[in-house]
Amino acid sequence: MQIPIFLYLQSLIKWLAIALLSLLVVPLLLFPLALLGPHSSFARTLFYKVSSWFCRCIIAITRIKLVITGALEVLHKEPAIIVMNHSSSLDIPLLEALMAGAPFVWLSKASYKKIPIGGIILNRMHASVDRQHAVQAAKSLDFFVAKATRFQAHMLMFPEGTRYVDGNIHPFKPGFAVAAEQTNRLVIPIVVKNMHAILPKHGLLIDSSHKTIKIIVGEPLQRIPDESREAFVQRVQSTCASLLSKAL
Repeated sequence: MQIPIFLYLQSLIKWLAIALLSLLVVPLLLFPLALLGPHSSFARTLFYKVSSWFCRCIIAITRIKLVITGALEVLHKEPAIIVMNHSSSLDIPLLEALMAGAPFVWLSKASYKKIPIGGIILNRMHASVDRQHAVQAAKSLDFFVAKATRFQAHMLMFPEGTRYVDGNIHPFKPGFAVAAEQTNRLVIPIVVKNMHAILPKHGLLIDSSHKTIKIIVGEPLQRIPDESREAFVQRVQSTCASLLSKAL
């Protein structure tokens, strides 16, 4: 199918606007706040508010049409573990925008640490994991839990581990269940439908002209006594699959 030239032009304008906004916000606001964040609760509070505002601006620039349903208020209660399916680079600003200033810590890929300035922000305010080495991955998860606990922040994770192009739910990795064991926190499932059609993996064209993004925030899940880690992972995964199927 041939893509109209105006969609390419619109996408180029969106990317340029995002780049300009990033050049202003990241080095001038987020970077200095991240440097102070680990030692200042005031700086952390400002960091989360600016980061969420920044991400809301990115979503507004893309002109994505959003429909949000479910228990959105749970994101602004006690710190929890928030898991979401992953199909697009836009999932990251979308989830941060949903946080609306609530404190959060990401568990991201170690390769993101190589991004100029962004890597420093990641080191100061979030955590990264090298999935290629099991021992180092376990240490990274412990560091992630410790930082989220110290910051009294939500833990944000994409349990599928990578982006998928078909928009379906794929097998969850157990990291979130391990974090739940260590913290006794609730797990909040969030599913996003159609994001893979807006900006797919390895894609550059942001096409928000036809699809509406549907977001469902599920009810918090607690691990049941005597429930195995594998069973809990499967229950959370099945819950996300069920929520996605209901996002008609």
